Amino acid sequence: MLRKVKGDPGAIDTLAAAWRGVSGDVDEFARGLSAAVRTVDNAWKGRAADQFDTYMGKYQAAAGDLKSALSNAASSLGDAASALREAHTEIAAIIRDLSTSATTYENAYYKEHPDATAEDVRPGLTKLVEQAKADAQPWVDAADAAVTKAKNDIGRFLDERGQTFHGIPEVTTQTFVPPRGKSTGWEPEPDYRPQAGTSLQGADGGLRGPEGGGGFGGYGSSGPPPAVQPTGQVKEWIEQAMAILERNGVPRSKMDPVAIATIIKHESGGNPHAINTWDSNAARGTPSKGLMQTIDPTFNAYALNGHKDIWNPVDNIIAGVRYAVSRYGSVSNVPGLRGNGYVGY
Repeated sequence: MLRKVKGDPGAIDTLAAAWRGVSGDVDEFARGLSAAVRTVDNAWKGRAADQFDTYMGKYQAAAGDLKSALSNAASSLGDAASALREAHTEIAAIIRDLSTSATTYENAYYKEHPDATAEDVRPGLTKLVEQAKADAQPWVDAADAAVTKAKNDIGRFLDERGQTFHGIPEVTTQTFVPPRGKSTGWEPEPDYRPQAGTSLQGADGGLRGPEGGGGFGGYGSSGPPPAVQPTGQVKEWIEQAMAILERNGVPRSKMDPVAIATIIKHESGGNPHAINTWDSNAARGTPSKGLMQTIDPTFNAYALNGHKDIWNPVDNIIAGVRYAVSRYGSVSNVPGLRGNGYVGY
């Protein structure tokens, strides 16, 4: 009977905890996506903008359904683990009691019947065993029911999702993505003003942001990115930039390397030659460039002497950090680093 409930509750609990963690990650993604879509919705209008909002709502729905499925599945796994653990404990106790009862019975029987044989004792022992099996069976049944329920629930939770990521059409098939040379159908909201922290603010009043519109307006004063991308390590670039900044009076306490790395990850993915050719800054001819995605006016305003190459990763970090410290007091105070999903600095 004990072998029938020999599952590994610890391993099941570990799996359930992992699923809860993924559920939390999905929820964080959904909240960040919702905030980003809301920003776009506030900044743009028109048929294409409305279609984009509807389309992106599918991702939010898929994330919500997946979060619920994972969370509910984790709860079912937890119930199964608890049932297995409890059944194992109870049946083990029944077995111990049986062993004690059998020994007591044998000793008493042989004391009363000195000439008795094993066959004489067997009926009484069999009766004790059968009673123990009867006592243990409900625990076996309960564990089996819990495991079966968890299996069925998990399948049901996944199958009954209203929206899945796999079921979302390719973005290239959507009408809000205009064919080359055709009108975009996107119209800027004339009264839209980005809230602090929802767009990149620079020396010209807007380092990056969804407001405005139109096509790419040129590469700006520093020209296009180099053709060959370097292979330097982001960590090394950050350390070099921080050392230079410290020598130039920026306190190390205002330059958390983890925060800088997070900004780089979100802004350029670690590509020092990244360039944004689609937003309003690009339309004005000042696209965001480099490792920390600065526009030329802001880069020029915050670059140090001897570090004036926007495409140089160390120079770009220097300007980006100086701007963040000037605007927010420290890199760690950038709004996008304080939860609720990353937003530009």
